[in-house]
Amino acid sequence: MRIVERLQTIGEVAKELQIDRWRLAYLIERGTLPDATVKVPGRRLFAPTDVTALKTALEQYKRGKRALGDDPEQQQSNGAGRTDR
Repeated sequence: MRIVERLQTIGEVAKELQIDRWRLAYLIERGTLPDATVKVPGRRLFAPTDVTALKTALEQYKRGKRALGDDPEQQQSNGAGRTDR
């Protein structure tokens, strides 16, 4: 019996990870996050193992940004970086 894995597009993965599609694509292109293992011309298709790897890498990335004080979400919540003061 052969099990077929459901492959997801970058948009579906971005929605699952709760991140903008363009940001996910940027982080992958930059090498910050791992790329999909399945590629067809013009598309990235992510297997469940790819999505798990992305979740782990994204959490590590977010933790690293917070440790460096470079977390944009944190800056917005505490008013840092505001220019209207």
